[in-house]
Amino acid sequence: MYVRVRVNSAYTETQLDWTEVITCPHCQAKWKGQVFARAHGRGKTYNAYTAPDDDGALEAAGIDAFANAVDTGKAMLRRARCLRCRKRMGAVDSLVIKTVFAYGVIAGVVIFTARMLARTDVWRGGGSVLVPLLAIPLASVLIWLKVNRELAKSDRRVQLGPVGEIRAHPATRLEDPEPEPEPEPEPAPPSRAAARRPAGPPDPGGLELDFDRSWNKKKG
Repeated sequence: MYVRVRVNSAYTETQLDWTEVITCPHCQAKWKGQVFARAHGRGKTYNAYTAPDDDGALEAAGIDAFANAVDTGKAMLRRARCLRCRKRMGAVDSLVIKTVFAYGVIAGVVIFTARMLARTDVWRGGGSVLVPLLAIPLASVLIWLKVNRELAKSDRRVQLGPVGEIRAHPATRLEDPEPEPEPEPEPAPPSRAAARRPAGPPDPGGLELDFDRSWNKKKG
């Protein structure tokens, strides 16, 4: 049984605003580094012709582009100059090694191709000593230009600042609502005796008069 497979390919570009705390290996100073990085990504999916098209390739390309942007941003932050000692904080050796390897391979391919052309009499001057003498210095110049361009791009895009600027701000605490005032207790209803009693302070003479009247009734 044979199944025809369809290959879906997708390419995309992403932009990332990357922020990270960097420690200088020379003076141990810590800085907040921020850089705007761009990167490309690609993705592939394999499915049968009868299967419906999906966005799997585009999703894989987005993931690849995001990972490349993160790596690019971290590398650019480490190539920046420290604000205290003015030395680069790292990732320069890896940049030089990758650039030398890339242009060394290109120079080697040019020299090898020239020698093969000289053997087949297509280009007799390909076997000359001048070919490597020209290819190697040209590759060295290109390596120097490439490294300096990448370092200048890091200096231009990277922004360093104090670490205190990225301290986590505590969440704004909502003020506790003021408690509602308790209702004032209602005054107790007056008793019958108090209702009959006239308002105002008692009169001591009046009490004495009532006592005399009650005494006279008993005697009569």
